[in-house]
Amino acid sequence: MDMNRLPTVGRSANGIGRMVAHGAARVSDQLTGMHAFYTLVLLVYWMVWKERNIRVFQSQSQAADTLFTLIKEEVVV
Repeated sequence: MDMNRLPTVGRSANGIGRMVAHGAARVSDQLTGMHAFYTLVLLVYWMVWKERNIRVFQSQSQAADTLFTLIKEEVVV
């Protein structure tokens, strides 16, 4: 086997470590993004649920655009 034809990264433990660390960082970034997305989904469900309860139990309501504005404000916090 000709060692000169192998990729440089594959020949050193340091190179393999860098590849693994880079892959782990990419997976971590993906998980962080997924976590943020699911948090946003739960926030929207929660805000809609609260609005529903106000409508049912207190006979009050807000316009949809007002609810959307409240959700946007909550996301910024």
